[in-house]
Amino acid sequence: MIISSWNVNSVRARIDNIKSYLLKYKPDILMMQEIKTEDVNFPYDDFSAMDYESHVFGQKSYNGVAIISKGKLKNIKTDLIKDKLKQSRIISAELEYKKKNIQLINIYTPNGNPVDTDKYKYKKQWLDDLINQLKGLSKKNSNIILAGDFNIIPAAEDVYNPKKL
Repeated sequence: MIISSWNVNSVRARIDNIKSYLLKYKPDILMMQEIKTEDVNFPYDDFSAMDYESHVFGQKSYNGVAIISKGKLKNIKTDLIKDKLKQSRIISAELEYKKKNIQLINIYTPNGNPVDTDKYKYKKQWLDDLINQLKGLSKKNSNIILAGDFNIIPAAEDVYNPKKL
């Protein structure tokens, strides 16, 4: 099974790139972040034509996450974190693989820049909420795949301009 994760930075603007990727690598599941569209404007038909089902938690112009899959997913959830700003940043689904129940969690973590602002406090709280949720979920099922854009820079080589960021 191939599971991919990609910050697409606008699913509609990058649809041709995404379709090319799907044709070339044929992942069973693609988890996308920063789709930048509401659910109603998501390109469901493009993915359906390629035999993918789509599960979307969109947001106009910003954020948004989606999971597309060749196989059937169940228990789709968009409320694993009670986001006080009501941003579309997390979607989860379950699948059965080799007689195991696997939980997929696709995240788009808040950016948090600049440090020492409300945006940074929001990011830290969001991550604390995620960690607490994962601790609870892992007690019920240790088969969790967490993927996404974490917006975390652990070392200078992980960013194009370390002094600025």
